[in-house]
Amino acid sequence: MYGLEGPSSDIDTRGIFLNNELKTVLGFGRHDHQDLRMDGDVDLFLMEWRRFLFQLNKSDTQTLELLFNEKWEHVDPLFLHLQKNKHKLINSESFGKSLLGYVQGELRLATGQRTGKLGGKRKAALDKYGFSPKNFVQIFRLCHVGQRFFNDGVFPLNIKDDDYELWENLYKLKNEPEGFHVDSLVNEVAVADEELKRAIDNSDIVYEHDQDFADRMVLLGYRRFLNLALSDDGFEQDVYNLHDPELRAGVKNVSRPYAGEKNDYFD
Repeated sequence: MYGLEGPSSDIDTRGIFLNNELKTVLGFGRHDHQDLRMDGDVDLFLMEWRRFLFQLNKSDTQTLELLFNEKWEHVDPLFLHLQKNKHKLINSESFGKSLLGYVQGELRLATGQRTGKLGGKRKAALDKYGFSPKNFVQIFRLCHVGQRFFNDGVFPLNIKDDDYELWENLYKLKNEPEGFHVDSLVNEVAVADEELKRAIDNSDIVYEHDQDFADRMVLLGYRRFLNLALSDDGFEQDVYNLHDPELRAGVKNVSRPYAGEKNDYFD
């Protein structure tokens, strides 16, 4: 996705899923992610549909990357519709604050000041080089993404396609870290951080998160499953046969999480 894969890179799999157990869909159970990330060849992280939309509201950087990603093994038409309206799910002010906080948190991980979840590869890098190349690459990459977003209104994922010179430096840092020193990298982060702050402060890019649109996307995602569940167990027919017309109408409305024609939500 970033164009930074090297000889020792594993295959990262990221995605979004819908729950298919009724108790979980209705909130009586919880399954909001699937995480199989570990040292080795397996690096898989999937996020549940509602959780994905919730994280977008928080301007989570990894979730925003999924929103802007255009290279998928499989993509549902609903997600394509969401991507066409992606700026309805971004809060630019919150995104700027999130980026600045992320840079500082990642810097502490990169220098070993904060251990976090210390995997084998990062521990080995900290012991060998005195810093984590992967975390420094993340910092420089996201500083670039933030500057491009707030200066130009774009969200570049593939650094190689967007800025070849930066890509060369990051690729070398990731794959030949012995040629770098932690103090120099820290100084470079300070410069990149200041440039990011200026881009945010001087930007005329303004987006506000549309919660109503996000709610509708949740309903559209689970509408088919809920209608199928109601039809399969006969519950829907039972509530339609209630004798009280007002109660029957009330339950009928509740049993239809999406009211109206499909085109109501597709611009």
